[in-house]
Amino acid sequence: MQKTLVRLVHFALVVLALFLAWQVAIWFFQPASFLFPAPAEVLRVFGSQSGYLAYHAGLTVVEMLLGLLAGALVGIAIALFLSQFPVLDRFLMPVVITTQTLPVFAIAPLL
Repeated sequence: MQKTLVRLVHFALVVLALFLAWQVAIWFFQPASFLFPAPAEVLRVFGSQSGYLAYHAGLTVVEMLLGLLAGALVGIAIALFLSQFPVLDRFLMPVVITTQTLPVFAIAPLL
C-alpha cells in the first residue's frame, strides 16, 4: 500500500511539473493561442465542451471497434479462402507476410 501511494505521489508530481513547464513555455515564448494554448485554457475548454468531446470520443471508439471487426472478418475470410486453395496460398502468402511487416502509415496512402 505504501509503495502504491509513493508511486501515485511521484506520478502526480511529474504531471504537475509537466504542466508547470508548459505554462512557463507559454509565458516565455508567448505563442499564438491557437497554435499552443495555455494549460488553463485547455482545461477550460475541456470543462465547457465536455459533452461535445464525450460524444465525439464515443463516436471514435465505435468507429475504431467497427474497423477492428471489419478487419478481423476480412482477415478470417481471406484465411479460410487460402486454406481451401493451397496453390493460391503458396503464391499469396509472401504478399500477406510482406503487408504485415510494413508499417501501416507507410502503406496508408496506397489504400
